[in-house]
Amino acid sequence: MTIHADDRPHGHLYRQLLGGLSAGLAAWLIGALPWIVDGLLLPISSAWPSVTASDEVRVALPFGEYQLTGILVTTFIGGAVASPVARLASRRTAPAWVGVLGALFGLGGALVHTLLVVLPLVADRAEAQMLATALALLAGAGIVLGLFVGAGLVRRMAWWSPLGGALLAAMLTSWIVDLLNQSCQPEVLTSPRSTGTPCGWSRSCSLRHCFGSAGVQLVECSGGRPW
Repeated sequence: MTIHADDRPHGHLYRQLLGGLSAGLAAWLIGALPWIVDGLLLPISSAWPSVTASDEVRVALPFGEYQLTGILVTTFIGGAVASPVARLASRRTAPAWVGVLGALFGLGGALVHTLLVVLPLVADRAEAQMLATALALLAGAGIVLGLFVGAGLVRRMAWWSPLGGALLAAMLTSWIVDLLNQSCQPEVLTSPRSTGTPCGWSRSCSLRHCFGSAGVQLVECSGGRPW
């Protein structure tokens, strides 16, 4: 009788390990994709005044006074995809905790890296410290909410699917908009630096340049000319 690799005693362990690693990697890569494409550069802020326009401080998660929504959406989307990725990578044999551990490894590690880089730069002022604390708390909340939504949708919980699906749709819309606009940095009063291609558009109105009333119109960021 032939014993396949999946039937060996350690076969399930290998698949669960693969599922967990895949979930952790996908949680950060997918969740933070807009931030990755935008260059991972820490925006200049009065909360960390030692960072100048010539510095290239890179952090794994969006961080700054204009990134309160960004860090929540990033960690939520990352947490939401962890469980499905773990299930797919392990051939649907991984229990729910494998995706949870993978997301905590990927997103938790990204958050720890970001805090280790930013906290030494934070100004010794209550406002700056409150901003860093709020961003860290939002990241944690996004991870937890995303994990609940992802696990609920994978398990197809009837009572959770409508609520989780609506929340996922709202966050996914914001994630897609951010990805589409990644080449245009929002106008920052405290910082002239752009981590993307500078075009002078604010994020709140950039979609009006990208989506015309007659349909989708691609606009070249550097000159505002249609492609």
